[in-house]
Amino acid sequence: MSRAAALVVAAALAGTSACAGARLPVPGEGSDPAFTLDGADAAYVARRTAQQARLASLYAAEREALDHARGALRRLEEDAARRRAFLADLARRRRVQAETVARTAAARRRAVEAAIGAADQLLDRPQGLLFRVPTEQIFLAGTSLLRSGAADHLADLAQALRLGPSCDVRIQVLDDTDGVHSGPEQLARRRYARVHDALVAAGVPHATFLAPLPHAPYGTQVDVLVVEQPVPLAPPGR
Repeated sequence: MSRAAALVVAAALAGTSACAGARLPVPGEGSDPAFTLDGADAAYVARRTAQQARLASLYAAEREALDHARGALRRLEEDAARRRAFLADLARRRRVQAETVARTAAARRRAVEAAIGAADQLLDRPQGLLFRVPTEQIFLAGTSLLRSGAADHLADLAQALRLGPSCDVRIQVLDDTDGVHSGPEQLARRRYARVHDALVAAGVPHATFLAPLPHAPYGTQVDVLVVEQPVPLAPPGR
């Protein structure tokens, strides 16, 4: 083997041994006493050995960085999958919630429609369903006394209010005429109490009623506003 070839082989083997963490003998060393490396050759072999070690270190660092990146990508994909599953489940639960609200409102409307009389009105309001009855259909003129059949009429309304999930109810008695020995405000308060007590007697819980509006508009009717309570969103996975 020529000297130049021996140096190349020695450098290559030295680099390989550096990468592998073991030292291999240089060709000719020991077996050929005439083969010796001068200072320049030894420096060349040392440089090549250092280069090979540096390349091995860079390779190991790149492999570690690649493994780290792959792990980060895997975690991102798992997080994205969990987020997609959560959003899909949330959308499903919201659909169920909306269907429940619509179903409850439709059932309540049918029940209230069954309770209305010929002179009554059923109106949609942003807050809920408004059941409106002219005061002369409920009360004797100028008094808070119920007319004949008015208690049964209110009992039919109470049955509709008790149907299905709990709801809130706001009674508003509008009366801008004087009563017998009383002004409009006093008459409206007494009529409010009469309607409230009739609905409670027919089974509507006390907790159902909301406070009346402080400033009622003018009119001559009894308004019963039915406000459906919010339907809670089902827990995840349900």
